[in-house]
Amino acid sequence: MDSGKKVNLAKRLVSFVASESETLILVDDWAVWPSSQHLPLFTRFRESLGERRPLTEAPAHIITGTDRDDAISIVATSLLFIWDCYGISATGRDAFYISHDEFCYFASRDASIAERVASQFAAK
Repeated sequence: MDSGKKVNLAKRLVSFVASESETLILVDDWAVWPSSQHLPLFTRFRESLGERRPLTEAPAHIITGTDRDDAISIVATSLLFIWDCYGISATGRDAFYISHDEFCYFASRDASIAERVASQFAAK
């Protein structure tokens, strides 16, 4: 998948879980494909957000509704660097998982939302 499609996917995934309150974005398993990443880029991004701890100590990011672009940036970086990444809505109703094996899952406790998201991806 080219980088433009990955950024678009990041925007869509974040839109499925982001709310006006908070969203949890968790980066995981970032060492599987070291040749596909440049960790200093992500470290500097986190520092610009005020996060000085290394990713190994603080892999989770709580994103508020006004910081949606930060969530998209984290998810896009995870896709570009081929990292595992989880996104979970504030209520826990909706979630996604991106694998370093380059597949993605979306789940919702609301069947109508799960069906709507599935139909959006089936149409592509």
